[in-house]
Amino acid sequence: MNWKLGFFAAVTVFGMGLARPAHAQDYSLAYAQAGALLTYSEAEIRILYAGVTAREYDPKIIKDTVAELKRTIGDAKRQAGRAATLLPESLSKYQEDVEKLRTSISKAEDQLNKLSNDIDEQTKALGSDDAEPELGERGDGDEGDETPKVDWELLKAGIGWFNADVGESKKLYAAVAKKLKVPGLKVPPKPRGKRPE
Repeated sequence: MNWKLGFFAAVTVFGMGLARPAHAQDYSLAYAQAGALLTYSEAEIRILYAGVTAREYDPKIIKDTVAELKRTIGDAKRQAGRAATLLPESLSKYQEDVEKLRTSISKAEDQLNKLSNDIDEQTKALGSDDAEPELGERGDGDEGDETPKVDWELLKAGIGWFNADVGESKKLYAAVAKKLKVPGLKVPPKPRGKRPE
């Protein structure tokens, strides 16, 4: 009798061990993270645009924001690709749709790389961003102005195109999420009792 109980316990523990990794590899978490990263990117784009259109140019915040956007968009693309590979067989007919999302995010990433190059090229004469930034008045490069000429309209247009690409990706994300019937993520409940010190 004891060996039957031991065997049953071993099978149960082994079965539970197998079930956990499969649950951790849920496509919906990777897909939801891709969407969250796209939403976060939209907020960072607003920071970037505000930095480029500010009265005084701050190279440090621009450089940091572009680096954060590169990381965020890259992660969103990876999570969309991961979600595509984790789709269960019952949803495999939507794998092409998830791949289209990944391609859309790649388009945004390409635009961001072009924008980053434009920012570097246009603002390199404004000063080094390695040390503490010296904020400088924006100039238009007139003869009496010592500030180098920067094509601010080119940078604003580049940000606009990048924002449009991220917006397209978000729309595609929402459309595919409906098809996949991705469940909404739960908000953690408010804790009870006293906060531990």
